[in-house]
Amino acid sequence: MKNAPVIPKKKKGWVIKPAIKLLRPEAKVLKKGEYISPNCLTEPGNPDSPSYTIQLPYYGDGSPEEYLTWRDLLKKALTGQNITDGPGMFKYMENVMTGDALAFFKRKTLEAPARTAVRYNIVMTELTAHVFPVHAYREQKRYMRRFLRKPQEMTTCEYFTRVQEINNHLTLFPTESEEVATAMSQDELVETLYHALPNSWMTNMVLQGINYAQHSLTDLLQTCERFESLEEPASEKPSKDSKSSSSSKKRKQITFETSDEESSSSRKYCLIHGLCTHTTNECTDMQNFANSKKKKKKEAKAAAAEKTKFRRTPRRNRPRRTGSSQYKDYVPREEVNSLVEKSIKKLLKKQRKSPEEVHAISKFADMSISSSESEKDELKSLSSHELSESE
Repeated sequence: MKNAPVIPKKKKGWVIKPAIKLLRPEAKVLKKGEYISPNCLTEPGNPDSPSYTIQLPYYGDGSPEEYLTWRDLLKKALTGQNITDGPGMFKYMENVMTGDALAFFKRKTLEAPARTAVRYNIVMTELTAHVFPVHAYREQKRYMRRFLRKPQEMTTCEYFTRVQEINNHLTLFPTESEEVATAMSQDELVETLYHALPNSWMTNMVLQGINYAQHSLTDLLQTCERFESLEEPASEKPSKDSKSSSSSKKRKQITFETSDEESSSSRKYCLIHGLCTHTTNECTDMQNFANSKKKKKKEAKAAAAEKTKFRRTPRRNRPRRTGSSQYKDYVPREEVNSLVEKSIKKLLKKQRKSPEEVHAISKFADMSISSSESEKDELKSLSSHELSESE
C-alpha cells in the first residue's frame, strides 16, 4: 500500500502584510518649508465666502495611508481654490510633489502631452498604483477577514471606528483589472468585526443567544461595550520614560545618602533587599547563603582529602627521614662507592695482584650498588674482608 501524499504545513506566524494596518500611524509634525498653506474658500468662486487655511505637505514618498491622507488634502486645496481645469491641476501637482512621486508624475505626463482633466485623473490613478504594493486590494480584504483581531489596549469604539475608516479607504485602492474597488457591505463588515472580537465575548454572545447576523453594526457595538464595561481595564505598559525614572529612583535608594525623613524613620539597609526592616547582619537570606557556601567548601575539602588519602608519592620525591628507626642503619650510596674506590686503590698500591685477581677486582668495581638491605650488608662484609687481607 502506497503512502498517502503529505500536505506541507504552513509556517507558524505567517501573516499577510496589509497596505493599511489597524493601528493608526502617528501624525508627523511638519516644519517650516515642508508644506504650503493655501487659502481656500468654503464656496469656490465666491470671493465673499468664508475662507480657511490648510497645511498641504510636499509629497515625495511614504506609506499608502500617508498618500491617501495627502491626496484628500490635495483635493480640498484644489476645490477650495477653484482649480478645475486640466493645465491648472497639472501645474499645481508639479509644485506640491518631490522626489520619486514627481519623477513618476512627469514621466506619465510626457506619455500623453494633452493636459486635460480626464488625463489628470488617469495619471493620478497610475500614481496610486505606483505607491501601493502589488495585490494591495486583494490582500487588504483578506487580512481584514482572516487575520484582524481587536487589540486589548484599544477600546471597542476606537476599534469599530478604525475598521470603518479602513473600509472607506478600500474604494481608493488600485485594482488588478478594470473592476472598480468597492468597500465591504454592512453585513460583511459586521461579520468581520464579530470574528475579530475576543473569544470570551463571542462565547457570552452564544450563551445569551445573540446572532450577529440578525443585528446591525450599532447593535453589535452596544453589546461589545457592555462586555467591555464588565471587564477590568487593561494594565498599561510602562513607557521608556517611566522605566528610566524608576531605575533612577532605585539607584538613588541604593546610595547611602538619605534624607532627614529616611534617617528619622526606622528603615534599615540590607545589601540584598535595600531599604527594609533589617540590616545585612540580620538578613536570613544572607545567613543561609553564607552557611551554604561554608558547607560546600567543607565538602569540597573533604572530597579532596579522600582522593589523596591512598596516593603513594614517588620514592625520588620522598624526603629522607634519617632520625626514624627504618633508616637507622642506612648508609648513603655515594659514601659506599667512595669507600670501595679507596680500598681498591690501596690494594693496587701495596701489592701487585695476579691477572685473575685484577680481573675480579675490576669486575667488582663495575658492580651496581643496590639500595636493598641485603646487598648493603654483603657490600659492607666484602669491603671489611678485603681490608683485613690487605693488612
